[in-house]
Amino acid sequence: MTSFLYWHKSFTFGLQNDTSMSKKAKAFLYNLLGFAILFVVFRYLIAHYTGLIGIWIPLTAFMVGTLTAPKFQAIQTPDGEKLFMRWIVIKGVKEIK
Repeated sequence: MTSFLYWHKSFTFGLQNDTSMSKKAKAFLYNLLGFAILFVVFRYLIAHYTGLIGIWIPLTAFMVGTLTAPKFQAIQTPDGEKLFMRWIVIKGVKEIK
């Protein structure tokens, strides 16, 4: 039993606090989360309000979700690594702090 508890405590994926996650990892997770939320919403809307059937529902939701999801990117600047976001509904590029 003690070996399981030791293994369980050491199995944290390196995500113990917010400062240990790199900006690139945050950008990846934000991109994934943004796309996933929009994909589910668009899949529901397309399935209920269009005449599409079969494979066309998720394919259309994928394309619309890809085009409308915010894009996050980590960039190395002279001040250090920073996280930036670009989105179709917001003009320009915004820095995420």
